Order: sequence, then C-alpha cells, then structure tokens
Amino acid sequence: MERSRKSLVLFLLAVFGLILTPWAKEYWQEKPFNRWNEQEAMAMLTHSPWSQSSTIPENYAGSSPPGSLHLEEGQMGSAPTSSDRGMSSGIGGGNSIPVHIRWCSSQRVRQAMFRLKQLHGNLTETQEFLKQDMPDYAICISCQVIQPFNTVTLDTIKPKTFLLSKKDKSKKIGLKSYSPPRERQDTQAIFVFPRTLDGKATIELADDEITFVTELGKNKFRGTFKLAKMVVDGQLDLY
Repeated sequence: MERSRKSLVLFLLAVFGLILTPWAKEYWQEKPFNRWNEQEAMAMLTHSPWSQSSTIPENYAGSSPPGSLHLEEGQMGSAPTSSDRGMSSGIGGGNSIPVHIRWCSSQRVRQAMFRLKQLHGNLTETQEFLKQDMPDYAICISCQVIQPFNTVTLDTIKPKTFLLSKKDKSKKIGLKSYSPPRERQDTQAIFVFPRTLDGKATIELADDEITFVTELGKNKFRGTFKLAKMVVDGQLDLY
C-alpha cells in the first residue's frame, strides 16, 4: 500500500511538472538585464523571439539566379532545412555565413547590446537611453559579409521592403528610412518603419505575426516574428 501511494505521488508530481513546463519563464523574464551573462546577452541577439538566425552562402549577392531566405522561429540558429535549400539554392555557392534579422528597436535587444558592451568594458552610453521610447520600429540585418547592403539606397530598396501582418492580409507597412552599414559603427543595415499612420498604431498584438521582407539584387530576405512571444510585462516589446 505504501509503495502504491509513493508511486501515485511520483506520478502526480511528474504530470504537474509537465503542466507547468510551458509556463516556465525565460531568463529575460526572470533576471534584470544587468545580470545577464555574455551567453544570455548573445542569445537575445541570435536565438530569441526578437532575432531570427540562419546561414547563407558567402557569395549570396553575386550574379546568381534568384533565391529566397526565410527566417523564422523554427529555423533559429540552424542551417536551412532541405526544403529551405530548395528555396535558396539560387543564392549562390561557397562557404556559409550566419545572418541575423533582429527587431533592434526592441528594449530587450537594446539591453542585450548594452550588456555586451558593459561586459566587454567598452560602454559609451548610459542606461538612460534604454528607457527612451524609439520613435519608430527598426529592424536590422547583420552578417559577416554585409558589404552588399552598402550598394543600395532608400530609393532603390524602398519598393522591395515592407512589413506584413499575418491576420490582416491588406496591411502592408512601407519602409520609412534606411541606413546602410557604412554609416554605422555596428556595421548593420537598419530598416525603419513607422509606429503610427494617420494616428493609429501600425502593429498590434492582433496581427499575430509580422513578417519583414526585403530584396537585395535577385535575392529576397524574410524574417517572421511571433508577436505573442514578444510580450514583456503585458506589453509588446517592439520599441
């Protein structure tokens, strides 16, 4: 009888643990950013709801046939799957390099960048800038071979760059401004989109997912962000 009771207790504890698992908090919810270690800060920039990561061939901007790179949560931190290779086989051959599409106006992303500078002893900003709302949404692309993004301007890339809503198929948020890597110390390509249009928010939680789309030459870059996973303290962390 005692053994049966113990077995029942262990079984119930195991089931209870499984029930609780989906609600386990992430490190960015449990710890203030100034307690993140380097690995956690880097993970925010590469493997989080605010950043999609994958790999692309080194000569992706060469004179190759059209290709497509679609980054989303299921592909974070991994090489493209066989189906993805089918989509992106035209991007070119050569060695693979990592590429990251980040929602860099997010406070969590800015905190991660701040924390890395803090850990490396090369901090130039104060924490006050982290508390400031960003006037618009900013998405950045970073990779080791970033030079091709210096060859485009706002006028040439604007018609090919936008944000799409999953729920509202008619919603298409156009690019507001563009900063090429050569103009920035962090050598990232920055794409800026308006937070409001005609006095209304351009992005809401009801959109479910927002997909960033841009093209470089014949190649298309896409990053899908799941908004429900970008909620912090009850608010969407997009700026």
